[in-house]
Amino acid sequence: MVNHYDFYCVDDDFGPFFIKFCSYFPYDAKLCINGHEYAKRQLEKRGIKYEPLDNGILSCEDPQALQLIFDKRIPRTTKTRFRPRLITSQVIPSLWLDYKHSSIKPYFKMGRALRTELTVNHTRDKDQRHLSEVE
Repeated sequence: MVNHYDFYCVDDDFGPFFIKFCSYFPYDAKLCINGHEYAKRQLEKRGIKYEPLDNGILSCEDPQALQLIFDKRIPRTTKTRFRPRLITSQVIPSLWLDYKHSSIKPYFKMGRALRTELTVNHTRDKDQRHLSEVE
Protein backbone atom coordinates (compact mmCIF):
# COMPACT_ATOMS: atom_id res chain seq x y z
CA MET A 1 0.00 0.00 0.00
CA VAL A 2 1.29 3.44 -0.95
CA ASN A 3 0.92 6.32 1.47
CA HIS A 4 0.51 9.94 0.40
CA TYR A 5 1.08 12.90 2.66
CA ASP A 6 -0.55 16.27 2.06
CA PHE A 7 0.81 19.52 3.48
CA TYR A 8 -1.55 22.49 3.32
CA CYS A 9 -0.04 25.98 3.33
CA VAL A 10 -0.90 29.62 2.62
CA ASP A 11 1.38 32.00 0.70
CA ASP A 12 1.10 35.80 0.38
CA ASP A 13 1.30 35.61 -3.42
CA PHE A 14 -0.36 32.28 -4.24
CA GLY A 15 -2.90 31.95 -1.43
CA PRO A 16 -3.81 28.46 -0.23
CA PHE A 17 -1.93 25.54 -1.82
CA PHE A 18 -0.89 22.01 -0.96
CA ILE A 19 2.04 19.72 -1.56
CA LYS A 20 1.40 15.98 -1.97
CA PHE A 21 4.26 13.56 -1.32
CA CYS A 22 4.32 9.85 -2.05
CA SER A 23 6.11 7.60 0.45
CA TYR A 24 6.93 4.98 -2.19
CA PHE A 25 9.83 5.00 -4.66
CA PRO A 26 10.32 7.04 -6.89
CA TYR A 27 8.99 9.46 -4.21
CA ASP A 28 7.09 11.76 -6.51
CA ALA A 29 5.61 15.03 -5.29
CA LYS A 30 2.99 17.46 -6.60
CA LEU A 31 2.61 21.15 -5.90
CA CYS A 32 -1.04 22.17 -6.35
CA ILE A 33 -1.79 25.88 -6.56
CA ASN A 34 -4.97 27.65 -7.63
CA GLY A 35 -4.52 30.30 -10.33
CA HIS A 36 -7.72 32.07 -9.28
CA GLU A 37 -6.38 32.54 -5.75
CA TYR A 38 -3.11 33.84 -7.23
CA ALA A 39 -5.05 36.31 -9.40
CA LYS A 40 -7.12 37.48 -6.40
CA ARG A 41 -3.95 38.10 -4.37
CA GLN A 42 -2.39 40.09 -7.22
CA LEU A 43 -5.55 42.21 -7.64
CA GLU A 44 -5.61 42.92 -3.90
CA LYS A 45 -1.92 43.95 -3.93
CA ARG A 46 -2.67 46.40 -6.75
CA GLY A 47 -5.78 47.76 -5.01
CA ILE A 48 -8.11 46.65 -7.83
CA LYS A 49 -11.65 45.82 -6.69
CA TYR A 50 -13.26 42.57 -7.82
CA GLU A 51 -16.20 40.34 -6.97
CA PRO A 52 -14.97 36.83 -6.11
CA LEU A 53 -16.61 33.48 -6.65
CA ASP A 54 -15.66 30.48 -4.51
CA ASN A 55 -13.15 29.45 -7.17
CA GLY A 56 -13.11 32.27 -9.70
CA ILE A 57 -13.77 35.95 -10.30
CA LEU A 58 -17.24 37.20 -11.25
CA SER A 59 -16.29 40.80 -12.07
CA CYS A 60 -13.32 43.13 -11.91
CA GLU A 61 -13.10 46.93 -12.10
CA ASP A 62 -10.04 46.66 -14.37
CA PRO A 63 -10.39 43.54 -16.57
CA GLN A 64 -7.27 44.38 -18.59
CA ALA A 65 -5.14 44.35 -15.43
CA LEU A 66 -6.60 40.95 -14.56
CA GLN A 67 -5.75 39.60 -18.04
CA LEU A 68 -2.16 40.92 -17.82
CA ILE A 69 -1.57 38.85 -14.66
CA PHE A 70 -1.54 35.77 -16.93
CA ASP A 71 -0.53 37.39 -20.22
CA LYS A 72 1.46 34.76 -22.11
CA ARG A 73 1.78 34.31 -25.85
CA ILE A 74 2.62 31.11 -27.70
CA PRO A 75 5.24 31.90 -30.38
CA ARG A 76 4.74 30.55 -33.90
CA THR A 77 8.15 28.87 -33.67
CA THR A 78 6.95 26.48 -30.95
CA LYS A 79 7.81 22.94 -32.08
CA THR A 80 5.56 20.90 -29.85
CA ARG A 81 2.00 19.69 -29.53
CA PHE A 82 -0.58 22.47 -29.50
CA ARG A 83 -4.09 21.08 -29.84
CA PRO A 84 -7.24 23.18 -29.35
CA ARG A 85 -10.59 21.40 -28.85
CA LEU A 86 -14.05 22.99 -28.53
CA ILE A 87 -16.46 20.82 -26.53
CA THR A 88 -20.14 21.65 -27.20
CA SER A 89 -22.05 18.37 -27.27
CA GLN A 90 -24.58 18.05 -24.39
CA VAL A 91 -22.53 20.29 -22.06
CA ILE A 92 -21.97 23.93 -21.31
CA PRO A 93 -19.49 24.89 -24.06
CA SER A 94 -15.85 24.73 -23.06
CA LEU A 95 -12.55 25.17 -24.87
CA TRP A 96 -9.63 22.84 -24.16
CA LEU A 97 -6.07 23.74 -25.19
CA ASP A 98 -3.18 21.31 -24.87
CA TYR A 99 0.36 22.71 -24.97
CA LYS A 100 3.46 20.61 -24.38
CA HIS A 101 2.76 18.76 -21.09
CA SER A 102 0.12 21.27 -19.99
CA SER A 103 -3.52 22.03 -20.67
CA ILE A 104 -5.89 24.93 -20.10
CA LYS A 105 -9.68 24.70 -20.02
CA PRO A 106 -11.85 27.86 -19.91
CA TYR A 107 -15.57 27.31 -19.29
CA PHE A 108 -18.56 29.02 -17.65
CA LYS A 109 -18.88 28.42 -13.91
CA MET A 110 -22.44 28.26 -12.62
CA GLY A 111 -23.51 29.95 -15.87
CA ARG A 112 -22.26 33.27 -14.47
CA ALA A 113 -18.53 33.65 -14.89
CA LEU A 114 -15.70 32.40 -17.05
CA ARG A 115 -13.48 29.98 -15.13
CA THR A 116 -10.12 28.79 -16.37
CA GLU A 117 -8.38 25.62 -15.19
CA LEU A 118 -4.66 25.31 -15.91
CA THR A 119 -2.73 22.07 -15.45
CA VAL A 120 1.06 22.18 -15.75
CA ASN A 121 2.62 18.71 -15.70
CA HIS A 122 6.18 19.84 -16.38
CA THR A 123 7.71 22.88 -14.72
CA ARG A 124 9.60 23.96 -17.85
CA ASP A 125 6.31 24.51 -19.72
CA LYS A 126 5.88 27.72 -17.72
CA ASP A 127 8.43 30.45 -18.40
CA GLN A 128 9.65 31.47 -14.93
CA ARG A 129 10.77 34.89 -16.16
CA HIS A 130 7.12 35.76 -16.79
CA LEU A 131 6.22 35.54 -13.09
CA SER A 132 8.79 38.16 -12.18
CA GLU A 133 7.52 40.48 -14.94
CA VAL A 134 4.06 40.59 -13.30
CA GLU A 135 5.38 42.33 -10.19
